[in-house]
Amino acid sequence: MTLFKYKARDNQGNPIQGELDAASATAVATYLLQGGLTPVSIKETRGTQSFFEQLDQKMKQDSVKPKNLIVFFRQMYALIKAGVPIANALAILIDPTKSVALNTCLKGIINAISSGQTLTQAFAKYSNIFTPVTISIIDAGENSGQLELSFLRISEHLEFELNTIRQFKSVMRYPLVVITAALAALMVINFVVVPSFAKLFASFATKLPLPTRILVAVSNFFVYNWPYLLVAIIIIVVATRYYLKTRSGRLFWDEYKLKIPLIGNILKQIILARFARIFAMMIQSGVPISQSLILVARVVNNAYISQGILFIRSGVEHGESITKTATKANLFPPMILQMLSVGEETGTIDSLLLEVAKYYEEEVKYNLGHLSEITEPILLVFMGGLVLVLALGVFLPMWNMTQFVR
Repeated sequence: MTLFKYKARDNQGNPIQGELDAASATAVATYLLQGGLTPVSIKETRGTQSFFEQLDQKMKQDSVKPKNLIVFFRQMYALIKAGVPIANALAILIDPTKSVALNTCLKGIINAISSGQTLTQAFAKYSNIFTPVTISIIDAGENSGQLELSFLRISEHLEFELNTIRQFKSVMRYPLVVITAALAALMVINFVVVPSFAKLFASFATKLPLPTRILVAVSNFFVYNWPYLLVAIIIIVVATRYYLKTRSGRLFWDEYKLKIPLIGNILKQIILARFARIFAMMIQSGVPISQSLILVARVVNNAYISQGILFIRSGVEHGESITKTATKANLFPPMILQMLSVGEETGTIDSLLLEVAKYYEEEVKYNLGHLSEITEPILLVFMGGLVLVLALGVFLPMWNMTQFVR
């Protein structure tokens, strides 16, 4: 995805501007038109922003935490269901003790509504806080008269996303800590410990054991070549980041990471659960299938899967069934294809996709728990092997020297 800065006008001619992450300028224009806005200009901003501008934008985007949005939409659901007018409900939820950015956003939405704009147009002004899926669900709920259900669906979607991220981080925390500690220990050993022992070993005037020679050679390589290694690492990191920002690089990485042992399958299950849930939410909210597929493609957070979803949309627009084009895309397992087929026949795609989403969510929970059971023995073996190599390299010469003295 690429960041675009857009300027548009609403139905009353009022200027609106903002930023949006999308696959192309055409996708941004389509999104604006579907939201009742007329695009004036769309410019790509990634690469033209300075470091400080990007940092400032990132801070603004992260200033509203997901849990704050979940609570906000839950409260909006309760207030609208109780019959409280929208403007009053928004005013009630302005709390000085909570997120400043969210309070500012709510005040802006209230002003926009008071000036005659629709709720969708008011929310669309804050695209750095509310995702395209959120705005589309609000639009559908506003047009169908089921706004409270829209808020409920949004809160459930955000809650699922937050719980998934928390589970994944919780599982990956232990391996990352162990690997980081192991790398730090290796650096200390290679730059401090082994050079000290190497001077001692040199005084033995005997042939050192193979493990010791390997250990000393590796240490010497790092000690004498670390400036070149540092420059090489910086070049590789910068080149990799640049490549991953390109379309081909993003496609390659997003496809490859789904094949990584242990975590690739879990990542794919997370994406499939997200696809099924969001697609079902879109259909339940009354969003047309073609528009739903565009939105789903933009929020699955995987360029490879997004490309396949857009291929499905293209087939649907040409009159083919969802199941047929999904089969051609070769992205989904047989279970999803079967559910789509049955759903198209019975007109219950949304309910069946929700069942698929629940199934994959349970699979993700189970596999994340199972992942920790697999990684712990692997890390223990790795650390044990590392300690064994170091022990052999350091203590074998000393043992041989002791035998020689005896």
